[in-house]
Amino acid sequence: MRASGGRIFWASFFLTLAVIGPLLGLFAFWGVQQNRRAVQTQQVQSGVPIQRPGSLSLLLAMAGERPAFVLARLDGASPAFRLVVVPGETVVLDGQGQPITLAESYAAAGPARAGNLLAATLGIQLDRYLAATPAVWGQSLSGLGQARVNLSPLLDEAQRRALGVAAVAQLDAAEAANLLQGTDLTGPPLGRLRAAVWQAFALQSQGSLAEAVPQGLRRCSGDLLTDLTALDLEELGRVLAQLADASCSPQADLLPGRWDERTARYELEEDALTFAQALFPLAPQEAGTG
Repeated sequence: MRASGGRIFWASFFLTLAVIGPLLGLFAFWGVQQNRRAVQTQQVQSGVPIQRPGSLSLLLAMAGERPAFVLARLDGASPAFRLVVVPGETVVLDGQGQPITLAESYAAAGPARAGNLLAATLGIQLDRYLAATPAVWGQSLSGLGQARVNLSPLLDEAQRRALGVAAVAQLDAAEAANLLQGTDLTGPPLGRLRAAVWQAFALQSQGSLAEAVPQGLRRCSGDLLTDLTALDLEELGRVLAQLADASCSPQADLLPGRWDERTARYELEEDALTFAQALFPLAPQEAGTG
């Protein structure tokens, strides 16, 4: 009886083990597979780029007998869309700490040198530069259509008559470029006129900037002097689209300074540096080295 009972016990034990063993192995295999999938998922997700709003700081230069300059700050994160007109007569410091006008530095060594001297003088960061003649600017921005500009506080009746424009003018980009080149204004009055024209186009054409500006620059690329790359143009369009989606109102200003009638130079003062540094901050690593 005992032998018979022992055989029955061991038979039942091995039968149970035969049923439970595969089930335990199946659960163990399932657990290993789930853990492996979780690890793979984490690895894939860790490599996915996170899209963040971008930003660009540009020096825009209008080439000609009277070079003119505009600082552009496009920041999708803030969001902020600021244009700052800088007269060509603005005094900056050259590599030896000697005063020179922005127009003189541009004529001597081009927009890259002018941008570097301006950035160093103001203590700001500029990412790229873009220079073209007024005619090319008019062609590259032709996709923006027309903008209404109130000229009555900027030009008197005689000046408007000489230029052939109304108190409230409806201008396309080429006409605006001709207006700014044709006026006899200098110094701050010309800077304020330039700021009004740039703001009018940026504000009234904001919905088409993201498409029209990169396309126009590509179309006129052979006539541009710039270090903007194809990827930069894509980023420019993306940031302009972000600003339009955020309904960010573009603002244009004249860089604060003092006009010297005797020397016909535009002298920057401390408030100009504070103003510019708030809009065009240095990158963290550059700020730390200063």
